[in-house]
Amino acid sequence: MQAICMRMVEVRRLTEKPDVPIIIVTYASAGRNTPPMDTLRWIAQHMTPANGSQITTTPEEQMLLLTILNSNSKRLSSDFKAEYQKKRVQGEEERLFFFSFLLPMGPLSHEDLAKLTKTEGCVVCEKKGVSKCSGCLAVEYCGSECQKLHWKEHKSLCKTLTGAKFHPLKFNYETEDIRIANMLGIPLAATGVSTRAMKTPDIENSTRFTDPNHPKGPPPNIHGNNPFLIKVQRNRVKEDGEMIIHDRKRSFEAYLTRGGRRGGPEDGWLEGYYPSMRDLPSVDELAKMLKDMEIKGGKGTGTVTDTEAWEKARVAFREEDEELKKSGGGQPTNPMFPWATGTGKIYRYARRKGVNELEVCWDRNPEKTPVW
Repeated sequence: MQAICMRMVEVRRLTEKPDVPIIIVTYASAGRNTPPMDTLRWIAQHMTPANGSQITTTPEEQMLLLTILNSNSKRLSSDFKAEYQKKRVQGEEERLFFFSFLLPMGPLSHEDLAKLTKTEGCVVCEKKGVSKCSGCLAVEYCGSECQKLHWKEHKSLCKTLTGAKFHPLKFNYETEDIRIANMLGIPLAATGVSTRAMKTPDIENSTRFTDPNHPKGPPPNIHGNNPFLIKVQRNRVKEDGEMIIHDRKRSFEAYLTRGGRRGGPEDGWLEGYYPSMRDLPSVDELAKMLKDMEIKGGKGTGTVTDTEAWEKARVAFREEDEELKKSGGGQPTNPMFPWATGTGKIYRYARRKGVNELEVCWDRNPEKTPVW
């Protein structure tokens, strides 16, 4: 049993960010084996609700709070602490207490999350790696001891990736419909992208395009150099449409765009490739706007295309459909979209290689199909 005794002294604010409060506290920690008498007297004084509140936590939560308090205490200058020593209004029971501060909790930024989750070096202890697994060359170790400890967990991945080849894949963080809509100043609701562009539960439930507080910009790489599973989802409305990609934790959500379309504006690309745009008052007017902006045929929108990776994904879907047909499955789920067969999703191992790039192993399936 352990207790952290803490009293709020006052609240200040940051000069650079006046809306952020700094809560100055005085605190002490005591355990069952060595309870200081000063702390016991303090506890006795504040046990009643009128004098203070009691918060029950797990040992892990107490350790986290104590770590934060100790760390922040070191950041206070000696002059600052001396000033507060003179201001003490409590009795002698706080003479051995320390001063610290707390800041309000909020969502981590992408930069903070990247620092906290960045893994380089040994996959076990994160020390500088000196060698890679000789089988799959996918993970690093600092030595044989860590490699032996990790083998039980790594065995399945190693078996799957031994001799595997990873191929580059470039992606976007939004569909081309959305890019064009944003460039032309068209409300997203007018294009229907939230309900018609992909027709998958994932994109319909996504808050990336509707939540103004959703973090903007490229998401951090939480996987480091280590391989991880991605889910690739086939577009069930547009045969050549974007495929959606994300990992299990949805640390990123991306779109694989085919590019190299089988036709330009004269072949009706605007209505054929962007059926959601039909909701606009005049498709001809929109086409003229695009032409005036030199986005002829969809070019110039800043969309990253990767025809080769898109075709590799389509081959992987075709192979999955063939396997399903052997067991009586793999049939189109909607006669209007004959290409939308099978489960509409595949899982593959990948590695992050850049802000808009992955390396994907298309020819290897995970031993067990995930349920996410």
